[in-house]
Amino acid sequence: MAPTSVAEAVPERQVTLPDGGGSVSPAPLLIRRDRPSWPGIPPVRYASAVTTCLAAICDYGRAIVTVADTRLSFGSLAAQGQKMHLIHRDWLLLYAAGDSGTCREVIERVYQKADAHSHTAKTVLWWLDLACHEYPCPPDTSRSFILAGFEDRQAQLWQVDESAEHDPRITAHRDTGYSAIGSGEWIALHLLSLYGQSSSKPVADTLYACCGAKFASEQASDVGSVTEAYLLRPGEIDWVRPAALIPHIRTAWEHEGQLPYPAGVITRIKQELA
Repeated sequence: MAPTSVAEAVPERQVTLPDGGGSVSPAPLLIRRDRPSWPGIPPVRYASAVTTCLAAICDYGRAIVTVADTRLSFGSLAAQGQKMHLIHRDWLLLYAAGDSGTCREVIERVYQKADAHSHTAKTVLWWLDLACHEYPCPPDTSRSFILAGFEDRQAQLWQVDESAEHDPRITAHRDTGYSAIGSGEWIALHLLSLYGQSSSKPVADTLYACCGAKFASEQASDVGSVTEAYLLRPGEIDWVRPAALIPHIRTAWEHEGQLPYPAGVITRIKQELA
């Protein structure tokens, strides 16, 4: 889909968010809608293997499902850890990068800025941009963030891509309603498209689709098999217990077919999330 709004960086280091979101950034940003290929704008390329994170709006904008593995990269080293971080009661940050060290510093700085008050997406994106400039990418590396949460009880999904050579650029995922980052990004996006994922899908179908997209992306380099998921609602973020649910989703996905949704596991998901 062609973009409906692109804001170029302007003097005084200000930029306007799509759909009249207001000038928010103290640094030059390129903001775009959804994720087509843009002439002259190189895609994010990770210097080393990274993991896969994805998020999808569902239940007519009343909920968001986020899914990620737990593999962290620190240059040539790898470890297990969190890829999804609660920075506020309404906002969750996910990240993927060839070097996780600076990403964790960025998230910690954004977390320090947040308080108990409600915050708009443009405020959180402003903090994220400031933190990215304070803790820049190491040379020859790239990183991406997904900001998922709620503003006035309506789901919001934003993506921030950055490299050592290019300033952060922001994508508003209001049309597709889903986003993926990391080395398995395009596999995950393809699967979500095949599932017909949209913001009107029920929570159970969306959780299955997101987990299936993550499972499929494991064929990409260094995407870990451990899977974590969160269900976000306004003012409430629930961890989907892997011991109780995610293994059942994987079993159904592997043995009952990826499409259509296996009826048995969808029923199980609804019962667990009730």
